[in-house]
Amino acid sequence: TVTGDLTITGNDATFGNGESISNATDGTLAITAPTTSVSGDLSVGTSLQTATIDYTDGDLAITISDGGAVTTSGNLTVGDDLNLASDAAVLSLGEDGDVTLTHVQDTGILLGDSRQMQFRDNALKISSTIDGQLDIDADTEVEITANTVDLNGALDVSGNVTVGASLQTATIDYTDGDLAITISDGGAVTTS
Repeated sequence: TVTGDLTITGNDATFGNGESISNATDGTLAITAPTTSVSGDLSVGTSLQTATIDYTDGDLAITISDGGAVTTSGNLTVGDDLNLASDAAVLSLGEDGDVTLTHVQDTGILLGDSRQMQFRDNALKISSTIDGQLDIDADTEVEITANTVDLNGALDVSGNVTVGASLQTATIDYTDGDLAITISDGGAVTTS
């Protein structure tokens, strides 16, 4: 039953408002219309080619660019794993992408520039304010729990040092580096 204008020419069907359905010789079915509605499920056997996927009210939900880049206008929820399957992949955060996590091949991840990793609030953080320096900031305490803590390099302590058990050292020097006390094996103490 046809109500309205319908013109069939070869493999093409054209409707009264210019909408058309055509069947090319390669088996491709092309539907040309401002809007195409499917009232039931749409099952695609191989691929669906589209530039956008919209929500039922017409709001843009997903844009697919040439080359495969996908942009969503809302939140994206991934029900399982999310894989960034390229070396040097970048996860950009923020409206203008000002914070980035970059994959460093076979090494780990890089937090960009002078950005910081915060815990609980902005008073607990790990960052690097200048090249060559790692900053660990806490408003109350930094607790390191291990059988052995191995520090290689000069230790600069601005406050008091409290030792709960024994302090083992060969010398105690004055603040300018001059040797003040030498402690020998067996407990002999020599002062300068």
